[in-house]
Parts: sequence; C-alpha cells; structure tokens
Amino acid sequence: YKPEQIPDDVSALKQYYHSLGYFDVEIEKDVAIDESPWNPLSYKVAHAIITYRIQEGPRFKIRDLIIDGNKIFSKDELAANLKLRSGDFYNARHMSKDVDGIKERYGALGRTFANAEPVPRFLEEPGTMDLVYQINEDRVYTIRHVDVRIHEDQPHTKLSVVLNRMMVHPGDLADPKKIRQSERRIGGQIFTQNGPDAPRIQISKVPDKPNPNRSQISQASVIRGQSPEPDIVSLESLKSNSLIFGTKPSIRGQSPDESNSDPEGFGSSVLKAQTPPPQYPFGGNTTDPLAVPELPPGQIDLGVDATTTQTGRLSFGVGVNSNSGVVGSIVLEENNFDIWNFPRSAEDVYTGRAFRKLRGHGEQFRLEAVPGNVVSRYLVSWTDPYFNDGPFSLGVSGFYFNRFYRDWTEQRMGGRITVGRQLDAAWSLIGSLRMESVNLSNPTKDSMGVVAPLLKEALGNSFLSTGRIAIAHDTRDSPFQPRSGHYVTAGFEQAFGEFSYSRVDAEGHQYFYFLERPDGEGGHILSLGLQSAWTGADTPIYERYFAGGFQSMRGFQYRGISPIDHRTRIGGQFMFLGGAEYLIPITADGTLGMVGFTDFGTIQSDKASLQEFRVTAGFGMRVTVPLMGPAPIALDFGFPLTKQTDDLTQVFQFTMGITR
Repeated sequence: YKPEQIPDDVSALKQYYHSLGYFDVEIEKDVAIDESPWNPLSYKVAHAIITYRIQEGPRFKIRDLIIDGNKIFSKDELAANLKLRSGDFYNARHMSKDVDGIKERYGALGRTFANAEPVPRFLEEPGTMDLVYQINEDRVYTIRHVDVRIHEDQPHTKLSVVLNRMMVHPGDLADPKKIRQSERRIGGQIFTQNGPDAPRIQISKVPDKPNPNRSQISQASVIRGQSPEPDIVSLESLKSNSLIFGTKPSIRGQSPDESNSDPEGFGSSVLKAQTPPPQYPFGGNTTDPLAVPELPPGQIDLGVDATTTQTGRLSFGVGVNSNSGVVGSIVLEENNFDIWNFPRSAEDVYTGRAFRKLRGHGEQFRLEAVPGNVVSRYLVSWTDPYFNDGPFSLGVSGFYFNRFYRDWTEQRMGGRITVGRQLDAAWSLIGSLRMESVNLSNPTKDSMGVVAPLLKEALGNSFLSTGRIAIAHDTRDSPFQPRSGHYVTAGFEQAFGEFSYSRVDAEGHQYFYFLERPDGEGGHILSLGLQSAWTGADTPIYERYFAGGFQSMRGFQYRGISPIDHRTRIGGQFMFLGGAEYLIPITADGTLGMVGFTDFGTIQSDKASLQEFRVTAGFGMRVTVPLMGPAPIALDFGFPLTKQTDDLTQVFQFTMGITR
C-alpha cells in the first residue's frame, strides 16, 4: 500500500472518463485499514481497502463539429472520413484518429508539420459541446539528405540495407506517413523492432536561405499559445498522442492541481511551432502543394538510427494437424546474408561471421528440414529482397518433397527462380520459373485392378516446367491474424515441355474489425474469402485441384472433395471456394477466442460451373500461446450441410505447433 500513488490513480480514472466524454465526473476515495485477527494467513499484517466512489455525470455529445483554417481542402473533403460526427458522443480515441487522418491528408502533399488542433467549446446546455478542428496547413517540405547510423558491436551491415527499406528518398516530398512506414519496414529480421533500440527517424529542418528579393514572413508571430519552431523533430511527436485535447482547455469538473497536468509528451511543442496560416492569392480550391508563393518549399534532413539484432537462428519445432499428421522442423536461417562473403577460415564459421564478415547485405538464407509421418519437405533458399540495391527482389530455391496421398505416393525434387517488384506500399508484381522432377508410385486400383487413366499417365517419372506471373494488392495490418484490410491476388501460369497447359487463378480476402473496447482492443473480427482457378486439359493429375480439410473446406477430409474415376480421386480443372469466419475474443488479452464459420464451394472435373455445390457450417476455438509461436492453436468442428455421395467427411479438424 503506497498512499502517494492514490492521486495518480484518481487522475488516471478521470482521464479515462474524460476520454469517453464524461467531463463532469467526480471521484472520491476512502481508505480503510483492516486488522482482522481471525485470519491466520495474515497474522500481524494489516490490509488497506481502497474504495472509489464515482459520479459519472452526463456523457457529452457533440452538437456541432467545426473545421476552421483550411484552404487547400474543403470542409466537406476533410469531414468525409471523420469518425466523430455531429450528434455523436465524444470519444478521444476517435478524435485522435480524426486528427491523424487530417494530418495524413496534408502530409501526402509534403506538408509535414500541418496540424489539426482540437478545441472544445462547452455549452450552457448540460452534456453538450462543440468540437472545433483548428487547421494550420503550414508549407511544403522536401527531403534534402538521409543520414543512416547503424549501431552494432562489429560493423558489418551495409548502409544500403537501411536505405533500401526507406519509402522516401532525397528529393521526395516529406510525407510523415511514409516516414513512419519506413521506421516499421526497417525493424524486423535484421534490426531491433521494439523497445529503446527500435529504429528511430529524426527530422531536422534545414534553415531557409535569405532571399533579398522576397519579403520575409515573420516567424515571431506564431499561433497563440505556441512556442518557436524547433530545429530537430522526433517522428513520434508528429503523431496525435492526446487522449483529450492537444491544448489545455478548461474542462468542467477538473481542478487545476498537479494530478491533472499534462503528462510528458502531451501536446508536443513540435505541433505548436507552426507559422501563421498563409494567404493563397489564387483562392482556396487549389490542390497544387507548391502553389504558395509566399511560403516556398522548405527542406528537411532525416537522421535514421537502427540497431542490429540477432539475424541468425537455429530452431527446432514439432507440429500436428489433421491434414499432414505429425511433422518435425529444423530450420537454420540468416537474414543478413551476403553470398559473396565466403568464409575464409574455420573461425569465420564458428563465430557466425561467414557470409557476413565484412558487410551484411540483407539477403536471406534458409535451410529447412521438415520430416513427418505423412509429408516430408526439405528446402534450401536464398533471397535478395533488393537485388543490386534496386527495386527488384530475386530468389532461388531448391527442394525435395515426399507425401503419402490416399491414391498414390508422390515425390518431387526441383527448384524455383523468383523475381519480384514492389510497386508501392500495397501493390506488388512477381514472376517465377519452376522446374520439378515428379515421381508417382503405389497407385490405387479399382475392384477390377484398373488404374484411373489420368493417374496411369502420370506414374513413374515426369518433368514439370512452368512460368508464372502474378499481381497482388495487400493492405492487411498484419500477415498473422489480420484485423483489417484486404489481400487480393491474381495470376497466370503456363506449362511448357512435357506438359503444355495454361492456368489462371484469383484469390481475395477481406477483414473487418468492430465492436472493440474504448481502448481499441477486444474487437470482433469478420474474415471473408473467395478463390477461383481454372487449369487446362493437359494438366497432370498431381497439379489438378482438390478441396477439403483445414484452410480449405472444413467438415471434409483433406482432399475429400474431388471427381472420382476408378475409385481414384483425380481432382478437377475448375475450383471455386469461399468462406466466412467470425471471431469473438473470450479473454481480455485475446489469447482465447471462439469462431463461427461457413465454408462453401465446388470442384468440377472439366467445366467451369457451380454444380455439386458443398456448404458447411461450424464453430471452433482459437488459443494463442506466445511460447508456441505466432500462429494460434485451432480446433474446429465442421458440419456439412450439402455434400455429394462420394465425399469424405470429417467433423473435427485441428492444427497446432511449437517452435523454439
């Protein structure tokens, strides 16, 4: 019991209520000491009982939402995507997102320090207020220099590893959103992602050069309550981190004591360092960010600090699921690889300096062995995400694969060359060349001892070579358990050589996040997905489409949905699958959740149609155990609502694994 902490707790409670619009909240505290002698477990130990009595008062509604000071964008343009509207209850988190959204819109024009200051106007009518966004559009800034500082015990990482991950470069408009995205892109496999050593980008304003032919705008006449412009700006300070308001308004129900003072970083002085809104001689409808002759573009320098992390990893794991049985996993990977730095001694190998002794180039090397009772896979791969320090990626891999299918045993050995191009933050283009030697054995026979013709044609050794090109648009907030955004991809593949056929495919997933708590967590996630594909008549049986199993159609066995010939599941030329899943968190931290789902689709032998349509519905559990990796344990019960006579059903399906 620390009585000196009680005022801070009262202040935190008030701030929470204020963030939800309860500005008249009153909180009283009582402290009692319990010295009950009857409890043997607390002999000679007193207990403090703290009681908080809360009178919430009215929750304030926004009567009018006003935007003032804008000239480049109209009020309707700025208000179009706001979360807070007239008539809504005040919510500080939504207001903060609106402020960030307005600043992001100006930031895309290079107006790095544009600001939207929320100012409350409390009205005489109880529980009502107006909210004013005071816009300061400032001027355009471009990037002059990018200075990279890599912190590591033994310098070996090239500066280009950081520069390649930057989304802004000298000469570009200084868009704060792209600068923040650059911070996130730098952190990860090579550089520390979180904590005090996480990548940091500082913004330094370049002093303006005197121009005798232009009247100087006074920098002393700043907006009321603001301090002079700083020379160095933290990127964090460009974000809206206020829970209530960026200035210090007189909020009803608050007393001017220290417990209600602004916390550190609250209403950063960086955002209070803007010049007066400029006058636009050509009117306020222009969208040209450089069309402000009184305020010519300024310049900034970026200082990037990054600390290398452990880039090599040797991991051991084990997994089990209803599709692939039990598998082990041994993975050796290095994410700061340089293929041209060969080891020169045994010491280089022992100390881990091999292939990165002089300068790590940010290449990725992976050696993987996954033996199992049903499926086994062995892989070696090398990828340069920024080949020759350019915008293209290059990858080369070789693999061996073995699986015991229901109707045959399949072995594959081959390689793949991949070239990619990240067009922007969301769009990417990728092309690949695949060559494989495939061996099929142990075929299934019908009661007369006859092997299905498609399977018979593919028995023994065959050689498969294909070229593929695909485009993707990815706006997901995370590749693991995404909560919002979408992923859409489409591709075309052409086989040549022993087999000659074409195939096209498309896939899309959309994620929605809603019903979250006021802190933004604990929300429900709705996931929608569709995929469709077609392949030509010369496609070998091992490249045709099947359905069923986890991540396909739950309620059916793995590859339990397929056209059948001579008791053999031969797959189809056309596939159409879709589904929806609704996740409800059970625990506050989201480690335990319940899902309801439906899957649907069909596999057609030689025509594109939606006949023989299957539908399943079911429920399941998701359990996330941090020590077992990012993927949750999934336990699903699926019940087919419509099926075909020869389909193989399976109600319970699961997947789980652990990696160390």
